Amino acid sequence: MDEELPDPANNGSIIRAFPDAPVGSREAKVLLFSNAASQTERAHGTVRASCDDGASWPIAREFRAGAMAYSTLATLPDGKVGLAYEPGHNGIVFATFNLAWLKGMCTGIEPAQQLTIERGSRAASSIRLTNQWGPVQKIGAVRVEAPQGWTVSVGQVGKLLPGRSTTLPLDVQVPASVKGGSYRLPVVVTDRSGRTATGSVTVVVPRIPSEVPGRIEVTGGTLTNPRSTYRVGDRLDFRYRVSNLLDAPTTVTPQGNLRGLDPAVDAQNCRWRGLAAGAQYTCSSAHHVVTQEDLDRGSFTPITTWTSVSGEDTTVVEHRAEAVSLG
Repeated sequence: MDEELPDPANNGSIIRAFPDAPVGSREAKVLLFSNAASQTERAHGTVRASCDDGASWPIAREFRAGAMAYSTLATLPDGKVGLAYEPGHNGIVFATFNLAWLKGMCTGIEPAQQLTIERGSRAASSIRLTNQWGPVQKIGAVRVEAPQGWTVSVGQVGKLLPGRSTTLPLDVQVPASVKGGSYRLPVVVTDRSGRTATGSVTVVVPRIPSEVPGRIEVTGGTLTNPRSTYRVGDRLDFRYRVSNLLDAPTTVTPQGNLRGLDPAVDAQNCRWRGLAAGAQYTCSSAHHVVTQEDLDRGSFTPITTWTSVSGEDTTVVEHRAEAVSLG
């Protein structure tokens, strides 16, 4: 998976910018890619360019900030590039552009390694910049964007000759209050005319046990339609609140001794696919129909299990709600 090409599981398009270029030439290695550049929504339509046959994607420009679904690219006889895309799901827009419109430069950005830094600590590394195409790149600034509270410093360079590389020192300090997880820090190289190249450095802050991806909180199990007396066949309705506690989307699937809960049992259920980071949802379809066995026992207790799957990580929360007295 190329982390430089975020996508919400949507259609994208990739072409060669110079389809007739001789195999192995520098022109033949220029690729163009369009998609919705988001992991959570079909939005942020973006065109990217690679100058090394897809090994890196230093050039990017957004063509639509709002909703954007499918897109496709094609080279045109006049040398321009055609872009057809859906602005949402209610039409098709066709536009053309040339490579200069991208306002980018072919600068490879290669971190020395992924950094693992404990909370409240710092680490030193380096970033290698390569002029992949030419001409001479007159660099105005190199910056690394980091979350608030982090301290990052990176070396600077005045110019890059065609085909040449330089290595810049990098120092990253992580605050003690940061949450564990993987952080992608954008690296932006800008030349003196305003053209840019982008890449990233990945910093991993080790998680503590309570920060396992997909960790959720389940509250409630509250009876919403209490009554003074109960008979066989009465319906007990329950409400639950499920919260995603971390910074990654997750899919929540419940099971238990209730109907309207488990997707393997009922079409109307309390499963939630792709619950966004920090988001919550309410399950209000869970219910139980009173039986004679419940009346003989004098109560009914909702017992549920909620399985959260985020990437390769799975967590399970068991929930036992307050017993409902049926006497």
